[in-house]
Amino acid sequence: MVSARSQRKAYALALPFRSYLTVYLGFDLDLDESPNEFLLELTARPALTATTRQIACLYRRLGSYPIDPDFLSNAMASGSGVYHPQIRSACKFMARILIAPQLAASLTHLERSHFLFAGHMTSSYYHREYRHHRRLESAYLREKKYLEERTLYDLAFLSTFRALEALLGTAQIKKHEVGQRLRALDDKFGTSFCSTRWKSYHEVFSSGRKRWRFDELITRYLDVRNAVAAHANPRPPFPLREDQVLEIQRLVASMLYDAAGKPDA
Repeated sequence: MVSARSQRKAYALALPFRSYLTVYLGFDLDLDESPNEFLLELTARPALTATTRQIACLYRRLGSYPIDPDFLSNAMASGSGVYHPQIRSACKFMARILIAPQLAASLTHLERSHFLFAGHMTSSYYHREYRHHRRLESAYLREKKYLEERTLYDLAFLSTFRALEALLGTAQIKKHEVGQRLRALDDKFGTSFCSTRWKSYHEVFSSGRKRWRFDELITRYLDVRNAVAAHANPRPPFPLREDQVLEIQRLVASMLYDAAGKPDA
């Protein structure tokens, strides 16, 4: 439960908490998990011993449709369970990002991308399972998946790139600004993106390279974003597939986690 003085303050706490669970803990949360909204407002603070139904009876109805307390009680009791260590790690992470608006904005955009296309992948799962399955996939199957999910890949990629731009403190990054933005990020949060390299899991570009400087990789992704967002894809369409989406999600999640100070360390 969230106790706040205003609607905006309540969402400023609740949304990053949900985003952390989605992006870093792999929770498969549903945007429509409650009957009407993500946060259910109450008319009074419930007692510590209140049952789920008693809490449901305190629901503040904002719309024109009545809500049955039993239905609402069952919906509230059907959510995902979160363990205390996970709550503590989420709170530590939130304490860092809430004082830096660019980090909070980045996290919420990244969460939206994960809702569109699930991209939670641990290093162990990649090495044990995912890469082997991908090698066994035929070109025909990959093309079929692309044709079925093309628009989903586009939207998920754009949401993640928007998260990257928010992390870099801009609404629209330019090529000549990438290095400058990375240096500013390093200076502000003590990261080392200008002096280290990124190792890709997926072969997202035709070169097949695995190690990239952060500035050159972001510049390559900027070209992809411009092609997708401006509907200027060559014909046949630019082959933005799941590998590119998974890789940029992993990149931004890692950069954001480093900038927030690795709360679990």
